[in-house]
Amino acid sequence: MSFYMEQATGKVYLNLQGATTHNVELGTSALGNLTRIENAINGIPQRIETTRGELENYHNQVKAAEEEIQRPFAHADELKEKMERLAKLNAELTIQEQPQPPVQEA
Repeated sequence: MSFYMEQATGKVYLNLQGATTHNVELGTSALGNLTRIENAINGIPQRIETTRGELENYHNQVKAAEEEIQRPFAHADELKEKMERLAKLNAELTIQEQPQPPVQEA
């Protein structure tokens, strides 16, 4: 266990350290602090289950992303056409933006 005080607010926290750290905000009541510590300890199994669920969700998201990467891009042909059209338009704009030499009258 360790304690720390947040300088900005003056709040004191108890850190319960094990495989992870669990923070408990302490107050001015000794009985209240014991209740907070007990609630934090009793809440650890629920936090573990929640974290396991989140981890499983992240694994599923990674798996789905890996499957999505393997699929060909559905709009590849359309993208190619649009990129070619954009290149032509940019070339035309570049030609139009070039300064024309002054016309000399004879």
